[in-house]
Amino acid sequence: ADGCDIPAAWCDVMHLDTPHRHGGPLTLDNTGLGCRHHHRAYDHGRLTLHRHPDGTPTLHQRDGPDP
Repeated sequence: ADGCDIPAAWCDVMHLDTPHRHGGPLTLDNTGLGCRHHHRAYDHGRLTLHRHPDGTPTLHQRDGPDP
């Protein structure tokens, strides 16, 4: 997520475009690294995914109330 400085070695591999709970595949195109806090926040819908034109993903705080 923006501003997170947790080293990659301490991060989890996480499903991105299609979450695991929705049957998302664990492929190179659908994975990224996230610290435990941001991984869980994304899984629970508190963060949204944005893909930059080069394909790089970033997580952002969700607008509005938590789901």
